[in-house]
Amino acid sequence: MSMLKSMHYIKILVVAAMVTVLYSNCKKPSGIDNGNVIETPYSLYFVDTQGAVYKTNDGMAFNKVFNPDGFPAKAIITSGEVVLLCKNNIYSSIDNGHNFNHAYDSLQSVANLPGMSYALNNLPIDCNQSMIIEVPGDSKSPSFVYACTDAPNTGGTSNYLGVAYNNNHGLRPNWSLDNGYDTTPGNMAPLPVKMVSFMLMKNGTLVGLALNDNTAAGGLTSFRNFINTTPLDPTTIWQEKTGSLVNATLTTVDTTLPPNAIFPSYGFFTLGRYNDRLIAIDQRGACGAWYSDDLGRKWKQFAGLPANVPLLCVSSPFDEVSLIGTYGDGLYIYNQSTGSWQRNNSGLGTNITVRGISYKSNYYKNGTTKNYIYLATNLGIYQSTDMGLHWTRTIPGNFKNIF
Repeated sequence: MSMLKSMHYIKILVVAAMVTVLYSNCKKPSGIDNGNVIETPYSLYFVDTQGAVYKTNDGMAFNKVFNPDGFPAKAIITSGEVVLLCKNNIYSSIDNGHNFNHAYDSLQSVANLPGMSYALNNLPIDCNQSMIIEVPGDSKSPSFVYACTDAPNTGGTSNYLGVAYNNNHGLRPNWSLDNGYDTTPGNMAPLPVKMVSFMLMKNGTLVGLALNDNTAAGGLTSFRNFINTTPLDPTTIWQEKTGSLVNATLTTVDTTLPPNAIFPSYGFFTLGRYNDRLIAIDQRGACGAWYSDDLGRKWKQFAGLPANVPLLCVSSPFDEVSLIGTYGDGLYIYNQSTGSWQRNNSGLGTNITVRGISYKSNYYKNGTTKNYIYLATNLGIYQSTDMGLHWTRTIPGNFKNIF
């Protein structure tokens, strides 16, 4: 073979080898396109109005994993491999929702909060996803689960918060009351309070919103804000962030969550966030939605939301969009350009009730990611693949909770 032919032959081999490598990076040996091969499928759980639990890995094909028991859920989350279902109590499942065991018997009941049992239209307030939350663990600490509790204030402790925590994914018997509170003079008012909602901020700070009922003493019913800067450390104390209506020098007016007045004019607020902004929505429908950029000391009201309509859920999927679900008035999306909310029912129809919002990602072997947002509504499960701009119903039914 001549030298020229030999060099040509070597070039052909090199090119062939490069093509083989490139092909193998895009294809599995079986010929499957890695752009369609999911590394780890996500699990999406949702609950109907009769208490049945369903699971799906793609938002379309689903299995009923727990039969209806006639008791609707207030919230559902996962912590590690554990599914936690909040009904009258907290129940845990270690087999993907097929069987649930009693985990904690003192979950907060809205019926036990003064004047808060029903929304303005006499609908029961029976859905509160943020009454339980997981704080993911790190190399130094396991994950913690926090829940709002009605556990008795044994001994009448002066720093009772209505907070329970668990360092074993919510499993029994690892629940304890969290009475760590900063009693520094100058806090808004004495305790006890009843925590009603949690939100984990991007920097790891856990924010808690508590109802302060002082009507028995002729005072006001109001909401107070607390923060826990290191919630993975059970010795950390909660600090109050509630603003004062007027400070000691009478020069600064802080805006607390409205209306700082006696029932029936006040709302029942639960928390969400959008990036570093804290959001509070009124599930009773009296006060709309508010936001705070300083962890709850000063609040301002959002524009664009319907008046006298219960706001049932709030979520900011992937911190790219923020959504609020309503009773009977569909979905609202936050417009960053105008700083207000606007109705966005493309694909949802009219008069739909949105009770829950969740979001998941598929990670593919070729490094690409696809994001999905889901809604639990009275008409079914809806899926969006374009950050909530358009929706498609993938599962019919009447659903309350989704995670």
